[in-house]
Amino acid sequence: MNLYFRLLILIIKSIFIKPDHSVKKWEVNFRVMPWDCDINFHMTNSRYIALQDLARTYSIVEMGLMKSVFKEKLAPVLSAQEISYLKPIRPFKQFTLTTELVYWDEKYYYMEHRFIAGEKLYAKSMVRGVFVQNRDVIPTAEILKWAKVETASPPMSAKVEAWKTLLEEKKLAVELEK
Repeated sequence: MNLYFRLLILIIKSIFIKPDHSVKKWEVNFRVMPWDCDINFHMTNSRYIALQDLARTYSIVEMGLMKSVFKEKLAPVLSAQEISYLKPIRPFKQFTLTTELVYWDEKYYYMEHRFIAGEKLYAKSMVRGVFVQNRDVIPTAEILKWAKVETASPPMSAKVEAWKTLLEEKKLAVELEK
């Protein structure tokens, strides 16, 4: 239920956000509430994933893409995600969730999320996603044009390249199991 409240706050904020039509590092602040916690009394693993969804929604708003998402009936869909939990985030701790578009190709975009409180990194995650329209994948470059973002992808980092290779190997392994 509290995610609906957080989503509502994000929607209200989005009314006042002037899109900057750029690719940058976006930041959203959260506080861990008791209902975000598991039996170990720290933020439960699934909450990290859910908050990343909200952070990506915020990045869509800031980029100026939200109107196109509704008008063109686009659905942002993740195809892969990995996360490393480095330190537990305790109840009532305030933290910043950063979202950065680190690379894109013809089909996929790659984003990195970081959970930071003070100067400490608590978790980091990489996601790979696409935008779908009527079951068709829309090229990332076209999506960025709708957001009026006129920039080339950053070069593929070694980290993204290694993860991309791993995902291809996993896909091949699944196909071989059939």
